[in-house]
Amino acid sequence: MFNLFKKKETSPYKKGDVIYAQRNLYRHFGVYSGDGMVIHFADKKSGLGIKANVVETSLDVFSKGAKIHLCQFTATELNFSPRKTLKRARSRLGGKGFNIVTNNCEHFALWCKTGDSVSMQTQNAIERIFGVQCEWSDLKRELTDKVLDAIFFDFVYKISDFFEKIDESIPWPKGEF
Repeated sequence: MFNLFKKKETSPYKKGDVIYAQRNLYRHFGVYSGDGMVIHFADKKSGLGIKANVVETSLDVFSKGAKIHLCQFTATELNFSPRKTLKRARSRLGGKGFNIVTNNCEHFALWCKTGDSVSMQTQNAIERIFGVQCEWSDLKRELTDKVLDAIFFDFVYKISDFFEKIDESIPWPKGEF
């Protein structure tokens, strides 16, 4: 005999819940959208987040085998209902602009739930690297610019050094061209 009724999903998460997967060095955040699906930043090609977009994937793809946890919020942190949280997450589907410092998966998920685009992981990392204890919102842009400038100039230096070594190793013809 056939069961004509679809079996209801039995998930510990509710639509609009902010969840995270504890990966080796970081927590990957997303918004549970129901039916075993999560909205989050993901780079489907490399998995590194370099060219991440906001996508909706299965819990398995989201977690990559890591344990999933539910984020707990205090009453003062809850700015949006589960329905509104999910609506905000869906409004960003396909969105780009991932930045590990200023717009990562934690920024996205917390913005959906609370309206605040913050990442405690980023804040803690920058405070450890620079030895700075500060109000994050006041220092974020200044540090971000300095970090990105340092990364860019280091990259440019390494690339120019690389091309200089290649140039030295090529037996260029003598004289004018």
